[in-house]
Amino acid sequence: MRRKIESAVRNPAFSRTMLSLLGAETVTVFFVKARGGSLEHYLALFLPMLAVTALALIFSFYHKTSFKFPVFCILLLYMGIAMQCIIQNESSSYAVKEQIIFLASVAAAGSMIFTHYKWLSIWKPEKILVSAVLATVMIYLVLLILGTDAQGTRAWITFGAFSIQPTEFIKILFVYVNTMIFCCLEWKDWMKLLVSGGYLGINLLFSVGISEMGSFLLMLLVYGVYCILFLKSWRFLLGLLVSFAGVGITGAGIGAGILWYANGRADISAFLQKCCSMVIKIQSRITIWLHPENDPLGTGYQGMKAREAMALGGWFGSDYPVKIPVEDSDYIFTSILLHMGLAVGILMVLLFLALLVEGIKLYLGAESGKNTGIVVGCVYYLFAESMLMILGSTGFFLMTGVPIAFVSNGGTALMAAFMMAALILYLGCGSTDHRNFGKKANGKEERERYGEEKVIREN
Repeated sequence: MRRKIESAVRNPAFSRTMLSLLGAETVTVFFVKARGGSLEHYLALFLPMLAVTALALIFSFYHKTSFKFPVFCILLLYMGIAMQCIIQNESSSYAVKEQIIFLASVAAAGSMIFTHYKWLSIWKPEKILVSAVLATVMIYLVLLILGTDAQGTRAWITFGAFSIQPTEFIKILFVYVNTMIFCCLEWKDWMKLLVSGGYLGINLLFSVGISEMGSFLLMLLVYGVYCILFLKSWRFLLGLLVSFAGVGITGAGIGAGILWYANGRADISAFLQKCCSMVIKIQSRITIWLHPENDPLGTGYQGMKAREAMALGGWFGSDYPVKIPVEDSDYIFTSILLHMGLAVGILMVLLFLALLVEGIKLYLGAESGKNTGIVVGCVYYLFAESMLMILGSTGFFLMTGVPIAFVSNGGTALMAAFMMAALILYLGCGSTDHRNFGKKANGKEERERYGEEKVIREN
């Protein structure tokens, strides 16, 4: 292992890429200073970002996978940190918190790879499927009991000065569940749609319970990708309708059985009231999207401020003192257009498109069905959530509240993004889903892991 790491570091491509990214990070220092951001915060994060850059590149060169994918992720991270330093220039604790988040994110990415390598790569698909579904339900139940209301949802758990959003980890569980169903289990298409539709129904039910429909919309998009790519029959549109019907039936059935306690007794009306409140919330989001001018001081205030910021930013940013609501997360892209300009905004969109293209190359070169399914889910999750938020904050779609990967402020979101990026690099374009890194497993090892029948069918 030591020799492979030394070989990766000595690779001329590694040195050139590292120097290029160091130059990009250095140039960003002057940009933050020019826009009145906190140079102290950025310099405090300079070395941690450089360390993350080095680790990501060493990992990609070590496994001989795509080095372009981590480069795109790192450039997006630089943009996000620079924007946060401009927004939070008066915060005294931002740099310290972000250093802790960096450490936690790297640890989470490493733990995800180790967990897959040690257990998930050899567990039977049925075991992974049941475990992921149970973990999903447990996270939702914890949120219903311990969750605190923040930004209109009950998706947060607060610990003093820190808060976590466990729904971010459900993304990875969702990827594993659908990978097992669509890529690993030898089921008929109708059975795959029935089981996956039931899992969607569970997510729909709890999403209503915690008032987090933006994440569920993202699930639907990623789920559609799985159906399109992995169903054997091209009649996937009918399958989607059947699956969505299963979502509704499952959600209604489980919802009717949930005890919403009021005055010491079960009260189903509380559940119905919750559904009605979600409808009102969605209606408000649509109003913000289509006609913010109808209520400029109420529900349309955020949309109006976002449009004002976009109009004032120009090509290269401005110093206009426009106060954008939730500018560090929901409207972070609008803040980038205001302070950094349309040119940087276009560059960010191009980086996400390049991220998607490189991710497609990685999952097309994945070695097994399981690897392909996991990489597909992670790639489209990172791309879809980012584009949804970019479109929502600029008025081209309704606001969903999901983060822009590597850019939005939020420790849990960054941890989840690091974990998905690590899985993409680890499982894409290579044979790293085996005990012997860098070596193709022989037939006996394949039969032990995936079953003799599947190996014969694939070969």
